[in-house]
Amino acid sequence: MAARHRHRRAGHAPDRAPRARRLGAAGPARAGQPRFPLVKATLEDPSRPLPPNGSFRSSERWPSPPVDKGKSQKTTRRVPTVNTFPGDASLPPESPRVLVLYRRLIVALGVPRTVLALTIAVVALSLSLAVLIRAATGASLDPARLLPAALIPALIVPPLSWLSIGLIARLDRSERAQQHLATHDSLTELCNRREFFQRMARVHERARRDAQSAWLLMLDMDRFKQINDEFGHLAGDRALRQVADLCRAETRPGDVLGRYGGDEFALLMVGLDRAAAGSIAARLRERIVGTPLHLSDGRSLTLSASIGLAPLLCPGVTDPACLRLDKAIGRADDALRQAKRLGRDRICVAEPRGCETLAA
Repeated sequence: MAARHRHRRAGHAPDRAPRARRLGAAGPARAGQPRFPLVKATLEDPSRPLPPNGSFRSSERWPSPPVDKGKSQKTTRRVPTVNTFPGDASLPPESPRVLVLYRRLIVALGVPRTVLALTIAVVALSLSLAVLIRAATGASLDPARLLPAALIPALIVPPLSWLSIGLIARLDRSERAQQHLATHDSLTELCNRREFFQRMARVHERARRDAQSAWLLMLDMDRFKQINDEFGHLAGDRALRQVADLCRAETRPGDVLGRYGGDEFALLMVGLDRAAAGSIAARLRERIVGTPLHLSDGRSLTLSASIGLAPLLCPGVTDPACLRLDKAIGRADDALRQAKRLGRDRICVAEPRGCETLAA
């Protein structure tokens, strides 16, 4: 104790090396080695996907990024296949085949019939094995001696079946929740950007195959940063949710709606001509302007939005911009920026020779 006080009076810090050795891997990072490599990699590059199953176990490492050492190195990442069955969520690729069949049986028969079918199957199997064993050993096939072979499974199988079905139901709910979080925006409950592009590509291919017209609507809220600066980010979140609900109200079955960016939304409409797509855009703009945003302190705000429209597919038109998905997205974005430049709160439609103002 006296030696420690002498160190402090002399201005010397006590030796911390023993504590660092006791901490081991959880202690301070060594030179050139991060303390939490997976978390550090996530913060440095948020676009990198999570490890398998979204976990951060130390045994599951991401492939290291390619290092340029004079020649190109390429890392390959295997894309797992997904097993699906009707009426339920997608299954992870590591699900056992028996579990997949069991879940399909539950979906097809229902819980009570599944328990009854399993009980009958196990009782029949137990009786068959008992008869075979007694026949092989030369014992008599007395029904009284075969009764335990049927009674024991009939008492054990039903509760075990109910327990396993409950565990599978919890697993299904967890998988559906994870899938929803991975494909939807947590604030507006709309498709996130990645899911929107995937769905848009599928709808675009189907509409092109069926020779249907398709229009892409891009919406950007006007002066959204001003709402955050003057009324707070909670008011901005409420404004985003309200606009998302209004967009959802104008969405038809088969359309694709998603949150494109911070305050931008995108809507893909299939089977509409120019007049019908413009009518939906005008109605959406009017609903946004005509629906005030009520804040928690009693104040109200009037929202507005700028909209850009572009044809995604034009049957009978050979314009390359109407045939390529990226070109159509670029034209819709150009129309949106033109609506912003002309004073906001208006609709611009992308035309082959420029943008045309539809409403202001």
